[in-house]
Amino acid sequence: MEENLKNEATKDIIFDVTIKPGDMAHFQLNHYYTGMSCVIGFILSFGALALCLIRWNHLELMQKAVLFLIAFLFLVFQPVSLISKGRNQVKFNPSFKEAFHYKMNSNGITVSMLEESEEVKWEDIYKIRESKKCFFLYFSRVQANIIPKKQMTTEQCVEVKKLIVEQLPAKKYRLNK
Repeated sequence: MEENLKNEATKDIIFDVTIKPGDMAHFQLNHYYTGMSCVIGFILSFGALALCLIRWNHLELMQKAVLFLIAFLFLVFQPVSLISKGRNQVKFNPSFKEAFHYKMNSNGITVSMLEESEEVKWEDIYKIRESKKCFFLYFSRVQANIIPKKQMTTEQCVEVKKLIVEQLPAKKYRLNK
């Protein structure tokens, strides 16, 4: 029985993923909308819109334009800019043309591409987040790998989630139910 647990604990989960422009755009939006800058942006935007609507008859044309510009920057321009930036990053960066090879087990995560390989121990993972479409493996506050779930089998997704729960403290991950 104990031998089976040991074998199960060292079982490798192996898969390859290729990052597409839509995956990077999804990451950019997810990263932005789960951060404090998003909260501040929404407060400024809705505050500017509310002020503009409440004080409409008392504001000059230029004041109305500035308030609408503030709202536009955070509610329209920022998301469109993030999507464009993410798509362009994948289109024009040659490293995204190749597949990333992942091997996950109780020892850590190994990511390989072409001749290069890097192994990261579980304790060195900054955090892991899951969206409907992807896993985001953060190795620092600003460096993350994207794993699109559509390129994994359902079984691999379940096994990865189990491994994350087993290997990381709860404060380091946020997974979907």
